[in-house]
Amino acid sequence: MNVILCATRVPSSKSPTGKAKLQLHCTIAWEMDYLKRKCASIFYLDERKTDFDAEVRAGITTFLTSSYILLVNPQVLSAAGVPKTDAVIATALSSGVGSIILGYMGNMPFATVPGLGLSAYLGYGLVAHGTAPVVAFTACFLAGLLTVVLSVAGVTNKIADIVPNSVKIGTIIGMGL
Repeated sequence: MNVILCATRVPSSKSPTGKAKLQLHCTIAWEMDYLKRKCASIFYLDERKTDFDAEVRAGITTFLTSSYILLVNPQVLSAAGVPKTDAVIATALSSGVGSIILGYMGNMPFATVPGLGLSAYLGYGLVAHGTAPVVAFTACFLAGLLTVVLSVAGVTNKIADIVPNSVKIGTIIGMGL
C-alpha cells in the first residue's frame, strides 16, 4: 500500500484570515499491481492473451450493453402483476449473482441477464389472457428446473450434437436480429 502526501492551496477567500494558505492531506492509494496480478492468476489472463485493463473495459461495456434490462424488465413484468420495485430488485440480483457464479465457477467473462422474451410471454401472453400469475410463474420455474436437470444429465449436449451447424448459426443470427 502506498501513502501519497498531497498539498493543495486554499484560496484566500475561503481562509478565515483572508490570506492564502497551504493545506496538507494524506491520500492512501491502493496497490493496483497486486490486484492485477491476483486477477491474472485466477482468471488465466496471460494464457488468454489479455490483460486486466482490457477485461475491465470489456466488463464496463458488457454492463452498459445489458443494463437496459433493469429498466425494461420491470415494465413488462408489471403487466403480470409484479410490483416494479420487486421486479427491479429481482432482475438486479439474478443478473449479479448469475454473472458472478458464471464468471468465477466457469472462469469465463460472460454476463447473465433475464431474457426479455420470456418476461414478455409471461406478462403479455399468459397473464394478460387469463392465466393466473402464480400458474405462469410456476410454469416458468419448472421449465428452468427441467433445463438445469437436462443440462446436468448431458441431454442438452446430445441434442446440440444432432442439430446441424447451419441451423445453429441461423438460430444465433436470428436471435441477434
